[in-house]
Amino acid sequence: MRIYLDVCAIQRPFDDAVQERILRETEALLRVIKLVEQGVVDLVGSFALDIETEANPDAVKRAYMERVLSLAQQRVIPGAAVEQRTDAYRSLGLDTWDAAHLAAAVEARVDLFCTCDDKLLRRARKADTGLTRVVSLLELIEEVER
Repeated sequence: MRIYLDVCAIQRPFDDAVQERILRETEALLRVIKLVEQGVVDLVGSFALDIETEANPDAVKRAYMERVLSLAQQRVIPGAAVEQRTDAYRSLGLDTWDAAHLAAAVEARVDLFCTCDDKLLRRARKADTGLTRVVSLLELIEEVER
């Protein structure tokens, strides 16, 4: 199974775990990362993830992102197809970075695109993503642990 985690999903452990949802999603993410490390799940990275990681002013978060992204089996680079998909997803109301992440994931033909951004989940689920399914962290862990 091939997955793409957007920035908010990867950085979920840095959110305030006072809320039950955030705690559960953090636990799910850490289990997914373990499965990636074990080679059970393939992580796909992208230029968009790299750019957002490099731009992060928080050294701890940046180092964590770099470590997670170093596990990626593939990196999507920018190109005409990704740009066209990005524009199409932006027309559905996704912001530029969200659209670029989704476009990269679809271009790589991942099975699951994961985010914990509720607004992005709603909008991305309306997009034509081919075989790539848009899921939350909790849905992702259910899928990969089957």
